[in-house]
Amino acid sequence: MVSENAIRERLMSYLLDEISLAELEEWLVSESWDVHKHRDQGVQDLVYGIELLLAEHSSGHRTEEELREEFRKLLSTVHVQASLGPGQATFTTGSSSTVTRDESVTLGPVLQWEPVSR
Repeated sequence: MVSENAIRERLMSYLLDEISLAELEEWLVSESWDVHKHRDQGVQDLVYGIELLLAEHSSGHRTEEELREEFRKLLSTVHVQASLGPGQATFTTGSSSTVTRDESVTLGPVLQWEPVSR
């Protein structure tokens, strides 16, 4: 299955004019036809976001420059999943930072930090 890194690399190739928009679309369709089965929600969200932007562009609701700007925004957002005890936590960073939890998360002991005097 396609990885988030591979998708981001293709987006970057398009933004750097190394591939055309048509090449990006063709690659995305061939690599993500079964993305709904992907276990990584970040990959699903990225693919669905790109597909929505492409649909908006093809229907005339976005110019190619607007499409490129939205792709740049997608590249500046990182989706990370981490297992923290019995639950899953999803952290999204970038232009907006959010934290969502699928279930309660149990954290281990908290360490305190104290500055050292020199």
